[in-house]
Amino acid sequence: NNTLTSSGLRRNIERQWNRLRREVNTVADTYDLPGIAGGGWQGGGGGGGGWGGGQAVNPPNWADGTFYGTGPRGEQITLTINPNGNVTANINGSVSYGRFTRGNYININGAVARVTRQGNGILTQRTDTGERIAYTRTGGGGWGGGNQASPPSWARGTFYGTGPGGERITLTIQNNGSITANIGGGMSYGYWMNGNMINIDGAIASVSRLRNGISTRRNDTGEVINYRR
Repeated sequence: NNTLTSSGLRRNIERQWNRLRREVNTVADTYDLPGIAGGGWQGGGGGGGGWGGGQAVNPPNWADGTFYGTGPRGEQITLTINPNGNVTANINGSVSYGRFTRGNYININGAVARVTRQGNGILTQRTDTGERIAYTRTGGGGWGGGNQASPPSWARGTFYGTGPGGERITLTIQNNGSITANIGGGMSYGYWMNGNMINIDGAIASVSRLRNGISTRRNDTGEVINYRR
């Protein structure tokens, strides 16, 4: 006991413990986990608390750059995430500003969304409404990265289908090309593109006409779903 309580040994043990605690908290901060003795990421920060409310941080490489997407009402969005974490969103010519925060969130005008990697683009999902928007790095036309277009008359309206896992799908294609997909009760959004293609949350599918409906075939997996009116 005398040996353990000697001041020299105690200071040495404290130094080792403090060093270990810093290393553990560094790892915890990297992965947004609670740390030791108050260290690590606890959520919140300078923006009023809660996920996405912190100060701007450097985004990962896959989230750095300019992305193009379409909102649920057909609005064209150019989203730029800068290396320093500053974010600008040009929505139909109106510019909003925000920041990229810890945990892979963006906060634009108080609206917080989780950002995930999707192929060569990103997917955002708002934490309050669940609204999802898929973005690609190409916004000037071409397969899978094109702008929204008006669908032919046979592809307009609401269609009903069943996914490969048995999930019920209600697919609505608006006259202006905006698309909503209710998949087992979860809402996804997308748009119609030239060449009879649809983009829903970054998943691209070709669309062909059926007798009383449409058929979609995904470009990446070849998955086919038939829809009826």
